[in-house]
Amino acid sequence: MKAIGKIFTLLILSTTSGCRKFVNVPAPTTELVSSVVFANDQSAKAALSGIYSSIMQDPTSPFSGGGSSIGMLCGMAADELKNYSSQTEPGQFYQNSISPRNSLLVNNLWGSTFGYIYAVNSLLEGVSASNNLPDETRTHLIGEAKFLRAFCYSYLINLFDSIPLVTATNYLLNSGKPRSTLSDIEKQMDDDLQGAAQAFADIPDRAGSSHPGLAAAEFLEARLALYRKDWVNAEKYCNLILNSGTFSLNPDLNGVFLKESPETVWQLMPVVPGGNTWDGDYFILEDFPSLVALDSALLFAFETGDMRRKDWIDSISVSGQTFYFAYKYKIKTGMDVSEYQVVFRLGELLLIRAEAEANQGDIVSGDADINQIRNRAGLPPINSSDLSSFQTHLIHERQIELFTEWGNRWFDLKRLNLSDQTLGLLKGSNWQSTDVWFPIPQPEIQKDPYLTQNAGY
Repeated sequence: MKAIGKIFTLLILSTTSGCRKFVNVPAPTTELVSSVVFANDQSAKAALSGIYSSIMQDPTSPFSGGGSSIGMLCGMAADELKNYSSQTEPGQFYQNSISPRNSLLVNNLWGSTFGYIYAVNSLLEGVSASNNLPDETRTHLIGEAKFLRAFCYSYLINLFDSIPLVTATNYLLNSGKPRSTLSDIEKQMDDDLQGAAQAFADIPDRAGSSHPGLAAAEFLEARLALYRKDWVNAEKYCNLILNSGTFSLNPDLNGVFLKESPETVWQLMPVVPGGNTWDGDYFILEDFPSLVALDSALLFAFETGDMRRKDWIDSISVSGQTFYFAYKYKIKTGMDVSEYQVVFRLGELLLIRAEAEANQGDIVSGDADINQIRNRAGLPPINSSDLSSFQTHLIHERQIELFTEWGNRWFDLKRLNLSDQTLGLLKGSNWQSTDVWFPIPQPEIQKDPYLTQNAGY
């Protein structure tokens, strides 16, 4: 799999002269985590920081927000974002007609993510082989690296279904790998998260952390359990965080995405001087949209009086046309850094626990968790009569609370078997049932005779 090599080309959206276009740039090399950096405590920690600063917040990253992010591309594939780009690549996501050679697919969603996994594997090997690191540093670096590997795989399997499981840097072991079973990948993620949790056990969590800790590992466990319909474990991991007293739902909708928000379990710190988040930069409109605006399907979903409609959506009028945009992040560019890219927050966690509770027969508790979200939004409480009515309320709340965040809507439609009825109606003949999975990049299939393509491509 050449995608995990030392240098790979990424396709990005960059801002030049007020408009965005696609350009090719070299990605950071994995020499960042070569063995030489594990000679001492400081350099080893710098290697991990480099994964965050040079990779996780690179504008080409699917995890950094912005034009090639999971939130952007899945939002277009679902019913959140309308495409206005003249470029072919984003248009294919909006039309649900993604070519296996689409450069955003090949270089970003697949190539970048496997590149991060390669860097993490290299860090794990380097830390394990080094005799110069204090035990505390070694334990923490291994824990954080394992968490990041599980995080990357959690998105790969939800975008592409089963994919090759790569846990080493040895080219001979990695080349020519077939798809691994989902059960094997899920077991590796669970093992990694358990290892991370053990490494983080003695480190106090704090709201607004820019490095994952115990609560972040538990959060990802809760989400993975939800997707498997493992309701017991989903609720268990939610309770560990919610009962810790470390985090609290931010009562101010306009403060949810500020870097000091008490709701944030994990966030990514911006690394571009003078910049805040890529989501803010790309979503906030100052003129005719060059990439996306909000789709009317989302606008019509809000209830009357929902404060999220007022505080999290804004609009601009250009030549008599009104375009609506996501306004969760308030800063586009050129101000002091006050917003970080939020990855995990309590709003989502409450909705995970609500779904887990209701599916175990405790609909009253499920309603109560949803009502915490609705109360903050200025809405009256729900009172579900049965599981079916609860599910209707839940789907609505997840759509409104989590829009444009990390592909949640795309993944929800798929896991709840709602893609055909929702996107079939909206996208018309462009939609096929097999579109719920993105294609495996064709260049990877050509390099690996054991790697098969997803159905429909």
